[in-house]
Amino acid sequence: MALSLPHPYSVIGSLHSALANEAKQVLHDAYVAAHASAAAQTPIALVPQEPDYVAELIKTGVPALAAAWKQHLAGHGLTIDILGVFVHQSPMVDFPDAAGTPKRCELGDLLLAVRFPSVPAPSGVASLTQAKMSPGTVSTLAGTDQHHLYSIWPDFDLARTSHAGIAIGPAADQGLLGEISSFGPTTAGLPAADTWTTEDFQSPGTTGNLQDILADLAAGVAGRPFSPFYGPRTPPTVGSPSAGAEWDFLIDYLLSVTFAKAFTRTRIGVSGQTRGIVVNAFSDGQVLRWEDDRLWSAALHQSTPVNAEHVLQLVRTALEFSLLGRTGGQLPLKDDEGPFEQGKGFGVILITIR
Repeated sequence: MALSLPHPYSVIGSLHSALANEAKQVLHDAYVAAHASAAAQTPIALVPQEPDYVAELIKTGVPALAAAWKQHLAGHGLTIDILGVFVHQSPMVDFPDAAGTPKRCELGDLLLAVRFPSVPAPSGVASLTQAKMSPGTVSTLAGTDQHHLYSIWPDFDLARTSHAGIAIGPAADQGLLGEISSFGPTTAGLPAADTWTTEDFQSPGTTGNLQDILADLAAGVAGRPFSPFYGPRTPPTVGSPSAGAEWDFLIDYLLSVTFAKAFTRTRIGVSGQTRGIVVNAFSDGQVLRWEDDRLWSAALHQSTPVNAEHVLQLVRTALEFSLLGRTGGQLPLKDDEGPFEQGKGFGVILITIR
């Protein structure tokens, strides 16, 4: 289901080729960066694993994508928010298989979403991806718990929480297989190559690539629509979502409760990192907007000219406010999923392009 975007957002579709080409380069560069980070580890150089490519895409790829797309969107006066969430092994979900036997597996590896500020609700699109190294297809996953989850989408519970009976149901573009190339570029300076192949669990056998999915998300024609929450609010903490709002609830959960979790990927040199990042957009030395992408905190607006030192202090203060305000000054953070587990966590990146 596609969003019906009003003008001027409707022009994004005509930019598909340019946006997809930029995304292809960004995905290529993130793939190479994962190899460089792994090779730099001591005392033994390492090779990235599937979660490392996902983590590197979140860490360096999404900010690079925002920078690359801005040059194409700015001329149309457009603002879009790009969000990426590292969901590898957290949250885990509980559901019955076809025989009614209880099963548990990860919700996915990656959430990609785009929000369209000022567009009437629903004003965002999102897609979950289960990543696998090549060769791998939807058909080769048949019989696994992940295949059953993404093909049928039975009602599920978020493990170790009170959130039960989440009935999002199946939908096109909602759950994808992301096949990461096992033979992609490992050094910089090479022409951009395809590094991610995609396949929709609802349309097995029909393949594409992640750069086109990203460009289609920007145009509102890929992913499943959702209604984002803006401004001060309380994250979902107890109970089940109301009927008809399960998808909105799930996306909101990933973008709020799970935002503060730390993750560790020692293979690429990341340890205990809380994966929240905000990129400010600037024009003539002015801060156009600061947005705390936890979504439950108030957005801070700054419109006076600032220098680089002022910007760094603004970012530092806002992050400290968000972290300590959420936890009462106590770290490490916890939420209703229980204590953090090393290597199991979320990261959220939100970039506002103006």
